Amino acid sequence: MAALRVRRFDAIACQLTEEESGTIVIVQNWRPDSFFSAERRDRLAVLMSRWRQARDAGRELVPDDRSELEALVGAEEGAATKRAEAISDESGL
Repeated sequence: MAALRVRRFDAIACQLTEEESGTIVIVQNWRPDSFFSAERRDRLAVLMSRWRQARDAGRELVPDDRSELEALVGAEEGAATKRAEAISDESGL
C-alpha cells in the first residue's frame, strides 16, 4: 500500500512546476476514517448546508450551530494533519 501511495505521489510531483515543486498535495476521498468518523462527517455536512442557507439569506448561523460547525471544522483540520502524518510515516517520506 505504501509503495502505491509513493507512486501516486511521484506521478503528481512530476507534473508540478519548479515553483510548485515543494508543494505536497494530499487528496482525501470524503469518506469516514479513523481520524474523522461518519457521524462527524455527516454532522459537518448538515451544518455546512445550514450555514450556506443562512449566508444566502443574508442571515447568521444560530450561535450553537456556529460553535459546533467551528469545532467540527477544527477537528477535520486536525484529522487532515494526522492523515498526512500517517501517510508520510507509512511511505517513509
